[in-house]
Amino acid sequence: MQDPRGDLPTPLLAALSALVARALPPGQVLPLTFTLFTAGLPARHFTAGRRPNRA
Repeated sequence: MQDPRGDLPTPLLAALSALVARALPPGQVLPLTFTLFTAGLPARHFTAGRRPNRA
């Protein structure tokens, strides 16, 4: 379940963030989910690397 660039799709990143947040402190699931998801987006961007331009 990866896109052609080889990184995680955004919905999968959101689901993983929610699952991790549910395993941690109760009552803080939503803020922790948003924090994990927001931290995951730039991490995914920088680890995916660059793909060649198709002109």
